[in-house]
Amino acid sequence: INEIKLTLNEPETKIRDKIAKKLRTSQFAYEIYRISLDCRKEIFFTYSVLVTINNEEKYLKINGVSKYEKSDLSAESKQRNYRPIVIGYGPSGIFCTYRLIEAGFKPLVFERGPRINKREKDVDLFFKEGILNPDSNIQYGEGGAGTFSDAKLTTRIKDRYVEYILNVFVEHGARKDIKYKAHAHIGTDEIRKVITNITDDLIQKG
Repeated sequence: INEIKLTLNEPETKIRDKIAKKLRTSQFAYEIYRISLDCRKEIFFTYSVLVTINNEEKYLKINGVSKYEKSDLSAESKQRNYRPIVIGYGPSGIFCTYRLIEAGFKPLVFERGPRINKREKDVDLFFKEGILNPDSNIQYGEGGAGTFSDAKLTTRIKDRYVEYILNVFVEHGARKDIKYKAHAHIGTDEIRKVITNITDDLIQKG
């Protein structure tokens, strides 16, 4: 459902009431899909929501309601008898490894720097005492340089894998609102926990 509007004074819990009024039923589940700010005349937050409901076809004639077709981005998983190599464990290396694991591979990952718990100590030592570890710093180590940023997630691309990547972050501890906020970021402290959780998950899977 598109174009669900809330004033600045209305809490997000009012969304359920507005969906119920539009569909004339309270028997549904929903999640926020997108949020934007409309300042053209009055100021509103405008929401798009995904609704799960029985007999959905009968609601499609209502204005602003359409069928949502979720892309199947799962990899074909089967037993593989060789191990691909991934060089570097920054953002691209992480998701390359993630997709290979999904597809049934057990990749070998080579990364110059250590895992985040060791890397944090080395970065802290550099800032406090100016001692640089050339293999463990803001640039090198688990998660890449972005691990010591606030993990901004803004992108102009419309690739279908953006949603896939955000879902992986949420599944590993990021807040759900990164999936729909226009200028979302995970946060400096949280991104380290999320990346650690992803790595632990991948190690456990091979």
